[in-house]
Amino acid sequence: SPNGSEPGPSPWVGVQHASFPRRDAPRTDMDWEVRPDGLTTVLLRLHHDYPRLPLYITENGAAFRDDVNGGGSIDDVDRTGYIASHLRAAHTAIKAGVDLRG
Repeated sequence: SPNGSEPGPSPWVGVQHASFPRRDAPRTDMDWEVRPDGLTTVLLRLHHDYPRLPLYITENGAAFRDDVNGGGSIDDVDRTGYIASHLRAAHTAIKAGVDLRG
């Protein structure tokens, strides 16, 4: 709102009155939070709710700016860090007993 007392219109269809508090977390170029611990939480929850169900992660990635350096390549530190942190999160879930197969 113009006076700052209420959040502006939501960009999400059907949730015009929803607000998303901003936390101190890394963000993608789409302004999405990077929270690998959330992956561990979801995997543990699924394991708890469906203990005999093997799990597969079919998609995981993040949008980050691709800056081409002088040599013509991209030093993709943000994206590789994102993937590495999510692989560690998946490994944490596996060590806790989650049947994560792929």
